[in-house]
Amino acid sequence: MDKLESYRSYIQTLLEKYAQSKPQNNEAENQLFFDPIRNHYQLMRVGWKDL
Repeated sequence: MDKLESYRSYIQTLLEKYAQSKPQNNEAENQLFFDPIRNHYQLMRVGWKDL
């Protein structure tokens, strides 16, 4: 496995671990987006807070 591939794997694993943690606000959810071809990785918390 080359260096770039190992970085991709590490980032994906790290974001998956963060996504498993529940937000304090139960009205929000975690969403993961991976695009390894373009090297874009995103963790997004979606929901409402204090409205």
